[in-house]
Amino acid sequence: DDEIVWQQRNYIETYFNEMENILYSANYKDLNIGYRSRLDLDTFLKHFIVGELAGNTDTYWSVYMYKYRLDDHFYTGPIWDFDLAFDNDSRTYPINNLGDYIYATNGSCAGNMRGFVNRILSDTKALDRLSDIWSIARKNNYLSADSLIELMDRYVEEMDASQTLNFIRWPILNTYVHLNPRVYGSYQGELNNVKNYLRNRFTWLDNKIGLKEVTEIDEEPTSQQECIVFTEKNIIIVKNASEKRIIIYSVDGKILYSNESVDAETINVPTPNNGLYIINIDGISQKIFVK
Repeated sequence: DDEIVWQQRNYIETYFNEMENILYSANYKDLNIGYRSRLDLDTFLKHFIVGELAGNTDTYWSVYMYKYRLDDHFYTGPIWDFDLAFDNDSRTYPINNLGDYIYATNGSCAGNMRGFVNRILSDTKALDRLSDIWSIARKNNYLSADSLIELMDRYVEEMDASQTLNFIRWPILNTYVHLNPRVYGSYQGELNNVKNYLRNRFTWLDNKIGLKEVTEIDEEPTSQQECIVFTEKNIIIVKNASEKRIIIYSVDGKILYSNESVDAETINVPTPNNGLYIINIDGISQKIFVK
């Protein structure tokens, strides 16, 4: 926002205000003229799920939305600001004892974001779609406490040397740090807290959101193949790229490649060196490592 010209800023502010006005209008649930004509519901709900699953106090204090040129919709993301997530905030701890979603109870919401989310979730079609997305993710334990704990254990192994050096430089494991609900006294104690939280959180969200039989869910049809991303000799290769919005970033945020849509089946993006890159395909980001 420190680089755009005033015409761009005025355009995006006006367009966002129009979207909010539609959301609070009498016909806000209408598919054609309601809020879904301006807000991409799926990315909003996926962002919502990530915040609630992580128990992120700041989900709607620190929320990004973006809009593509020639596209009427706002998309929600990327996610960020998770220092107070996973039961690491005395104001919300213990999260799984809260009577409602964290955003609706003790979470921090900028401006009128709590009302914004409430309005969307007052739409039964949004709630139904929320249950669809959650149920698909939970199918066959693809997204589960066990799968995330397994991922944690892999990260723990990768970061072992780093965490040891970190707590030599900053010996805080036995020290209260602002907003810590508890002091666990060790790195393993902190890990155990997150694991215990996740085990209980999945049960809480299964009950709150509601699980469906996935065979009952009408997934939105797609005539396009999923993108396949891989690397080869310092090049990121994306296959099945036709009609996809693709942006590739370096870890310092520089855009290496960007398009509105591409007709090619395959794109090749040279990288300046080995390392980690971020690729965003139709609003969904993933990490890729180039050797």
